[in-house]
Amino acid sequence: MLTCLGIYVYNRLNAIWQVLRTEEQTWLLLFHVGVQRLQKAFEVCVGLALSRTGASYLVVGTFTTCVPIFSASLLHTKTSVSHLTH
Repeated sequence: MLTCLGIYVYNRLNAIWQVLRTEEQTWLLLFHVGVQRLQKAFEVCVGLALSRTGASYLVVGTFTTCVPIFSASLLHTKTSVSHLTH
């Protein structure tokens, strides 16, 4: 009798644990997809902003780091370049 009860309790707890684990993995996946979409939207916005100022950017590393690369014509103007990098 106790063996059957132990098996039943184990099966119920195992089922609950699997449901919780599945939900956790789903939320993690949705979180990472959302972060990637935000990163892509940020890259597009930065690309548009930098193209309007005559600059482009370089993607460095696994995660995107925007490093402005200024065109020669922009550097020869009297515009301060320091405000474009911040």
